[in-house]
Amino acid sequence: VLGLSQVEGESTDRAGSCSRRTRDLAADCEAKFSVGRYTSGIYVERTKGSAVLGTNPQTSVDNGALIPIRIAKFTDSSGFSFFDANYVPRNTTTWSGGSSICSNALRRLTYSVRYNHTKIVDISAVIEADIEDVGEEHRQEFAVQFEPVEFDPSRRSHERNNLIARIRSGNPGYVAGKPVLGGMSPNTNSTSSYVIAQKAGFTVMDTGVGGQCASSSPTGSTVGFGKNMIVSCTQPFTREELKKFCLASQHPLLTSRAIGADNFVYPKWLGTEQDLLGIFGNADPLARDQWIEIESASDDPGFSIKSRSFLEGEGRCVGMPSRLRFEMLWTYVGNVESPQAKILSAKKSFEYGPTLQHVLPPKEKQPYSFATTVSWTFLQPKYGVVKSPPPTLIFSVPHDVFYPFQMNSGRSVSSLFSLLILSAAVAMLAVV
Repeated sequence: VLGLSQVEGESTDRAGSCSRRTRDLAADCEAKFSVGRYTSGIYVERTKGSAVLGTNPQTSVDNGALIPIRIAKFTDSSGFSFFDANYVPRNTTTWSGGSSICSNALRRLTYSVRYNHTKIVDISAVIEADIEDVGEEHRQEFAVQFEPVEFDPSRRSHERNNLIARIRSGNPGYVAGKPVLGGMSPNTNSTSSYVIAQKAGFTVMDTGVGGQCASSSPTGSTVGFGKNMIVSCTQPFTREELKKFCLASQHPLLTSRAIGADNFVYPKWLGTEQDLLGIFGNADPLARDQWIEIESASDDPGFSIKSRSFLEGEGRCVGMPSRLRFEMLWTYVGNVESPQAKILSAKKSFEYGPTLQHVLPPKEKQPYSFATTVSWTFLQPKYGVVKSPPPTLIFSVPHDVFYPFQMNSGRSVSSLFSLLILSAAVAMLAVV
């Protein structure tokens, strides 16, 4: 389920969902919707190839080759949660013929895989169960999260290169589609020599629950390298609610940042604290020069904040941004036989369209669209033949070493070759 076999690779968090339809819920309840189907009798190799095929799983668990899935939390269909693995019921999905319902049917499952630089050390599951009724569409959600195991502080050092946990999306060049490395400056003056790298990479808003902006997370979607994307949500307002949203300095759906003496106010789902991107897919958080700043007009001291107003006659909000745009420029460098992808620049800008105008009757809610877009532009590299420079001479000899003989001034002789000739001449004189 969802890339557990990929732990050996990039260890990328994944999530997905599906809708199941069944003609016979009574027969499928304990077969297709069972919680135990995803937790009981399932094992994961600590390292690729560590378990021998045909060996009893419990034997492989005892010798450390396999790890069983541990249930960290189980929430049953009545809403009661179990946290102690010894008391978590694994096979509690049951069919009730009298009420025609499937109790404790799997609704949501999240695997958490903890690992270090050599192996998987633990895998656990957080499970939410629900009641399924006959005739309904049954939706299930699955996710897997990868968590690097932290070292004991006494074992951390620059020499061991383990001061922080790292993620990688290439070596060194980015792999298409892999998460763009994102980070934050540890202070406002950007003078630190390190970067606060983000585990999920560079992130933007998500669509929220049911596409509603009010529940959207500003860090819910990870940007893949070279992948154009647009993420949007809608937020309904009555005319009065839109007016308050437009003019408020403080609002549950708004955030702000200080620019000079003023505050720039914008929807909270368009906010982002990340201001740095890894130039290459293996950018080191301890090396600030391996990261590039996301340029933004709002960071310019001369940036002018657009004033906000609400035009009563038109029911229109002016000056409230509804779009956030990122523009990425990338290219290839290195040998043409093994090109390495890198980010050249990144820009961020707020936009003010489409118009936030209420055209329905004043008390009716009208949905308004907000979005974040990410676009990638490829810069064709300039190819050229690179010649290695001549080797540096180990030492030099006087210019008149061959006196009284003369050398052709049109040809240069290396100092080492000159020394060999001189040695031969001295040897000949010694024989004479």
